[in-house]
Amino acid sequence: METIELKFSGPYAWLPGLSVPSLAEVEVGTNPGIYLWTVPSTIGELVYYVGETARGFARRMDEHLTEQLSGRYRLYEPNAFLRGEKNLLWRGVYGRGAEPNIVGFVTQLPNWAPALVQFVRAIRFHVAPTTCSDRLRKRIEAALADYLKLCEEPIGSFQEKDVQYIKRRAEEEPIIVNIPWQQNVLGVPDLLEA
Repeated sequence: METIELKFSGPYAWLPGLSVPSLAEVEVGTNPGIYLWTVPSTIGELVYYVGETARGFARRMDEHLTEQLSGRYRLYEPNAFLRGEKNLLWRGVYGRGAEPNIVGFVTQLPNWAPALVQFVRAIRFHVAPTTCSDRLRKRIEAALADYLKLCEEPIGSFQEKDVQYIKRRAEEEPIIVNIPWQQNVLGVPDLLEA
């Protein structure tokens, strides 16, 4: 069975000038691969989202930032989010129960602007560059997201249940993903089958 190794580094931020460097400031930001959105909690980095990109990490995070700031993504109350609790302020326009458009977001933006800025500043990224095929990268992304969803609280419930991932097909040979961790990211296994 084939084995692939994911070497994550981080945390990184969306914005420069925070306690950790932004992806735009580091060389790894130009690479494609697997990434995790995390928030620092009292027990370690709590993963909120697993993603993959064929473009550089910094470019992909800029796209995510645009979506977050424009009200297309969900917005959670940041102080609760940092405690591992998801108190929804805005449902975003994607997924189950989504808003039909961003009009309500724009209407509430004067009230939500401080929370939006605090939320953006709280999100951190861990990235693992890969040179594998797009298909394999998507399989790894899906396997890691599925694994986290099955973890005990608060890890499992912190994952968005309606994100659609591309999974391994029955005819595809499984691969083993070795994930040697240096950081305290909660729930990520040392080995994973994708």
